[in-house]
Amino acid sequence: MKSASSPQGWVIRLDPGDEIPRDVLSAAAALGVGTASVAGIGAVDRAVVALYDLKERRYVETVLDEELEIVSLQGNIVRLDGAPFLHAHCVLTRRDGQAVGGHLMSARTSITVELFLTRFAIEATRTLAPFCGLKLLDF
Repeated sequence: MKSASSPQGWVIRLDPGDEIPRDVLSAAAALGVGTASVAGIGAVDRAVVALYDLKERRYVETVLDEELEIVSLQGNIVRLDGAPFLHAHCVLTRRDGQAVGGHLMSARTSITVELFLTRFAIEATRTLAPFCGLKLLDF
């Protein structure tokens, strides 16, 4: 993994074997990321995506153990209990071009993942919303 910062934000490059969210959050903590938007692309060989079932109040996960391209990763990082917290969604494509996506629970880098984080001068966090059982963005 490699990372750098600038006045506008940060760049994180994940290398083979690096994990989302583990290594992204480790880099964000080291870089002092507070509130940021996240955009990225890359290649992974394992991913877990999910859909939140509001009725059951749980994530329904789909495990993908195959070579995949991240054609779009969008999300944000905010502080939760003093530590960076990543909320990301993604669209992944298979070898045949079929797309699958959802809430990104985890992914393992196969070649590289390139993430650009844009800094926001707002202190955001997450607060539990009783109507859905999720910690929603709060500022």
